[in-house]
Amino acid sequence: MKTDAEHRKETERPPDPQRLTSVPLPVLLATVESRQVRKALARDLVARYASRVHVVVTGKARAAHFLDKLAENGEALAAVLFDRTGGNIAKQVAEAFPDAGRAALLVGKGACPVVDATIPYPYSDASESLYPPIDDLVESYLAGQRETPGLRLVGPRWSTEVHETKSFLASHGIAYEWREEECAPSVELPDGTCLNSPDRTTLAEAIGLQVDPKEDFYDLVVIGGGPAGLAAAVYAASEGLSTVILERCSPGGQAGNSARIENYLGFPDGLSGDDLTRRAVAQAQKFGVEIVSPSEAAGLRVEGKYRIVTLGDESELRCRSVLIATGVDYRRLDIKGEDRLYGRGVYYGSARSEAILCREEEVAVVGGANSAGQAALHLAQYAKKVTMLVRGADLGETMSDYLLDRIENTPNIDVQTGVTLEEACGEEHLEAVRVRCGEEVWTLPLDGLFAFIGAEPRTEWLEGTLARDRDGFILAPPFHSCTNISARLGHEKSGFGWGKYGFSALKSAIKYRAFDIIAGTLLSLKGARLT
Repeated sequence: MKTDAEHRKETERPPDPQRLTSVPLPVLLATVESRQVRKALARDLVARYASRVHVVVTGKARAAHFLDKLAENGEALAAVLFDRTGGNIAKQVAEAFPDAGRAALLVGKGACPVVDATIPYPYSDASESLYPPIDDLVESYLAGQRETPGLRLVGPRWSTEVHETKSFLASHGIAYEWREEECAPSVELPDGTCLNSPDRTTLAEAIGLQVDPKEDFYDLVVIGGGPAGLAAAVYAASEGLSTVILERCSPGGQAGNSARIENYLGFPDGLSGDDLTRRAVAQAQKFGVEIVSPSEAAGLRVEGKYRIVTLGDESELRCRSVLIATGVDYRRLDIKGEDRLYGRGVYYGSARSEAILCREEEVAVVGGANSAGQAALHLAQYAKKVTMLVRGADLGETMSDYLLDRIENTPNIDVQTGVTLEEACGEEHLEAVRVRCGEEVWTLPLDGLFAFIGAEPRTEWLEGTLARDRDGFILAPPFHSCTNISARLGHEKSGFGWGKYGFSALKSAIKYRAFDIIAGTLLSLKGARLT
């Protein structure tokens, strides 16, 4: 067994790629120019992480060569830590190791590359300043590598079915290998079983997800597993209520598909949608919440003092209270060619699962809100050029300032405002789009189009059961007294009541996602109060 001193001495040597390529552990790389800082990092990183990752600390020039050899030999990189001069290292890591975490050590002055975490230097206590962000990056990487080893997806790139399968696996945090072949899509399981064109339920069951509720009765049924639904479920289950979440696709919702979230309370360095979802799911399961996915509610009614939720397979769940947290979907593009090219170059909220395939390609992002901005920044790490197509005249009206600044400082992002799309063009896959600005129409060659526009509520299954506005949003009290959402959510005459369990759970949804509270509303049926 090596001592910490021996480990530190080893990490301070120039890395030997031939020696390191046989290391079974993933690498934690720290690269800074100051030798004094390198010594301090070697001491602190080895003391904490030597049992989980192979720690390498070196200068920038050697680090670039080391990363090349690491990628060439198929070795794993868990995370990299660099100083303010590490912009090229950050780009190299993004291209060769897209799953690796990136942290910036704030040594000296200058601009800081876009990273997952920032660490001040000098720090007085590694346990307070250095370890927490590095813990998150390393654990997030290791968690992803533990999922379903040996899972393989086989099929062509330009396939709607392959695209949807990749998105489903990625959104559940399931690691897989994709082998591009011009054949009917299939999924090969670690035990050798081959699933030919599996539907989501068959695939979910095969990879060990819970696809059916364990019980027939619950205190609370949460319909929708986005941040609002997960937060409400955690709060309810922590109070001892039996709770189940029914999620039609995967936990995390639109937030879970976000490349980066930086305005979420409690995460000053931001976090990915994957990370937010992983944390929320782990917290919910700690309190005994069942997460059933994929599972879709198809109906809701009252029988005496209980609520009955009908599922898509016509089975039923009885419960005391229901919390509807179905959230919204991105609106589909109403343009010629969209239906034919969906999944074949036209995507919705799928920047994470498709970005790595866009190396040296030209892509476009449709939309002007924060989700579109984060997607553009994420795609810009891989694509040759990213064009943002924005209908409004001023991107600043719909996007946060911090994102605007980053987009303006990213050379391969071009923003075009005041434009609309007319057609998606291509035979087997997307090749171009037709763009209009006033009377001018032109063709923009593209390899990928990522749409982040509008919001359509998932409430069609409540038609004739609950009152909705003309856009499909549910009308419910008591939000008539809440600024900025009264027009969306209606008034107290909508006739709904509150249950003693449900209101406590709803407070959690309000607390964590007040800015889109349409995703967390406890409802009774019209004329029936919850008791």
